[in-house]
Amino acid sequence: MDDMINRYLEELREELCGCAGEIHDLAEPSGEEYHSAEVLCRLLEKYGFDVERGLPEQPTAFRASYGSEKPVIGFLCEYDALPGLHNGPGAAYNGNGGYGHGCGHNLLGVGSAAAGVALKKVIEDKGLKGSVVVYGTPAEETLEGKTIMLKHGAFRELDACIAWHPLDRNECGEVKYKAIASVEFSFHGKTAHACGSPPAGQKRLGRGGADERGMQLFKRAHGQGFLSPLLLSGRRLKTQYRPGFCQSLVLCEGL
Repeated sequence: MDDMINRYLEELREELCGCAGEIHDLAEPSGEEYHSAEVLCRLLEKYGFDVERGLPEQPTAFRASYGSEKPVIGFLCEYDALPGLHNGPGAAYNGNGGYGHGCGHNLLGVGSAAAGVALKKVIEDKGLKGSVVVYGTPAEETLEGKTIMLKHGAFRELDACIAWHPLDRNECGEVKYKAIASVEFSFHGKTAHACGSPPAGQKRLGRGGADERGMQLFKRAHGQGFLSPLLLSGRRLKTQYRPGFCQSLVLCEGL
């Protein structure tokens, strides 16, 4: 059966590589992967899947299904890009500062879709019982895509679910990850001119920075895996203004 799958995927190599290249060039942000999702939807429809585009609260998610019998085997596609990781042709970094696929989600999405297509082929050719569901799971990089989908009942139909991630080698093994949640804190104050009337302002960038330092000290005292400040930003109109607003995005990691 392995040889059969390998031969079939080899026949699709050029098409699959083309889809991966297209998603790589699109490099769409989390939650805005409209064109990237459509590349995968068209691929799955071409090979006989019924595709539902857009799931509750996730317009760039999709569910592609084949069959109605048990067991139901699922595959997870990801296809969002990361900011600042754009890369042009060539081995060395030569990006323009835009979005890019630093985690290889262009490969991940196409690889999972291809696995679903291959399993459908096996079920048909061997006369086996079973169904295949390929989920398009957007916004992985912002930690929200699958969580929102699960809230609305996604994945519960599956008897088994298979995912993968691009790496520098092919292997199957037990991989453990930490649970993680994100929390955004907003600090509101009053903007003022830093030179003309500094006492009138209520600077909040410093408040956010103080909280960040406090969380780092707490984490150092209690070991790895509690609070990890990720982003600290203030609305600075010009350098002579004291910002009256600051946001801090914090990752809460499981121990």
